[in-house]
Amino acid sequence: MTVGLGALIAVAAALATFVAAPVVRAWALKLGAVDLPEARRLHAEPVARLGGVAVVLAAAVAVGAAVLVNPRLAQAVAGPGGLARWGVIGAAVLVVFLVGAADDVKSVRPRTKLLFELAAALAVVAVAPLPTALTLVPGGPSLELGPVVVPILAALWIATVTNALNMTDVADGVASGLAAIAALALAAVTLALGKVVAPAVLMALAGALVGFLPHNFRRRLFLGDSGSLVTGFLLGSASVVGLVDGGALAVLPAALALGA
Repeated sequence: MTVGLGALIAVAAALATFVAAPVVRAWALKLGAVDLPEARRLHAEPVARLGGVAVVLAAAVAVGAAVLVNPRLAQAVAGPGGLARWGVIGAAVLVVFLVGAADDVKSVRPRTKLLFELAAALAVVAVAPLPTALTLVPGGPSLELGPVVVPILAALWIATVTNALNMTDVADGVASGLAAIAALALAAVTLALGKVVAPAVLMALAGALVGFLPHNFRRRLFLGDSGSLVTGFLLGSASVVGLVDGGALAVLPAALALGA
């Protein structure tokens, strides 16, 4: 994937989110998916949740359109083993999204959400290129830990990033702004490593979050768990799928990007 295509994907996702957000807001208000004012909140009026619906749909549409017009991206998705791998990862993302959306509309127990997140993370690790070692930077010295330990650590990493991003969704623009920066940073690294699908997804996510920000800053729509959980899950998954090189998972780029 080229930088130019990545930029187009990001712009398309941003525009789609910006247009879709008001429709999603109206829908959320009808469903009663609102964040009510309280002592710990900064808003004085009820604010619609489910902003993640606009972000996820816009990112998915942008990536789908790119697959249709770019032969290399289409080959990476539909080539040998590609459909099965990306189908499982897409299903895992969908599970996290549905759990988050359910929590936005009607509260879901934290333990239940965590179980679904761990199951989805394990599914991603199961179909991703299997890392057996950890390295600080791609191509650097690696620490061999075996085919069991590293995948378990990778699944726990995905679940940790998912919930860490969810915990930053406490003020306007914080979660979406930080996640957009992290997505851009990870996209740059995965693109440099020659990956194709991961940077496309990350650029779409970054663009969708940027398109969401104007609605968020006006306190008319929150990401909600439908947005923050999926965003964290995508960042965690992309840092695992996109940063495996030569059987080793590069931890420093992931830590720097997601800790920004």
